[in-house]
Amino acid sequence: MTAAALAVALALAGTGARANIRAPIVEPQPPSSAARPVAAPGAQLIVMGESLSFRCDETSCDVEARYRIRAKEAVNTELAFVLPQASPLAVHVGTQVATVDVSGAPEPAPEDEVQFESAALGKRKLATAQARFPAAFAAGENIVSVSYKQPLGRREYGHGYFSRGRFVDYFRYELWPLAEWKHAPGFRVEGEVVIQRPRPSWWRRLFSTPRSVGCRGAEPLTRVTLEQRGPELHLVFQIPDPIPRRLWCEIGDDDLVPEP
Repeated sequence: MTAAALAVALALAGTGARANIRAPIVEPQPPSSAARPVAAPGAQLIVMGESLSFRCDETSCDVEARYRIRAKEAVNTELAFVLPQASPLAVHVGTQVATVDVSGAPEPAPEDEVQFESAALGKRKLATAQARFPAAFAAGENIVSVSYKQPLGRREYGHGYFSRGRFVDYFRYELWPLAEWKHAPGFRVEGEVVIQRPRPSWWRRLFSTPRSVGCRGAEPLTRVTLEQRGPELHLVFQIPDPIPRRLWCEIGDDDLVPEP
């Protein structure tokens, strides 16, 4: 074989090898969502703000969502939200423990930012759940709190024949139900994502990649801080109006997650 023929053969072999690299591994998980009124609340109920807390380990996050809702007068209504699974949850309306009905629910349609899940979702549909509960609001300000567990999905980056892939954990939280409420002036979502991460030494920063966390909406978030507090890393953010339809958060090597 001549040198030219050998070069062509190697080039074709290389092309074939790249064509046969497997697709990245994606393990999606269902989203959760903000609470929404089952019937239009009109002007009687005004949401003043939402506080979100995600405390995450290697496989899931403990979520607490708290809503400040002002009622012009005492009113009884029903609220609903999407759960990632029919798992134990706690709902409080003021000081009262709410009775929750959990049933199956369709998953909110993915948008452009989650299209990479399409192939995986074609093989395994996500069985989301919907929680509904009665809410008796007193005149004035009311607090509604919802607590549950959010499983983490995983997405692989950088795999190849001669390199191992790295995984980024992620979850998404649907914010669009908040658009169904009347918002008070100055409304905002205040959030925090916490992961376990000892403070990285200079050696680790120089010769390896410490874990980090990043969140975004349709566009990068503003008013974001990332702070080490003891053995935990805290991402704190605010989302003012107009809010995005979805909050997307990723946990992994800090060169793979969005910068705050």
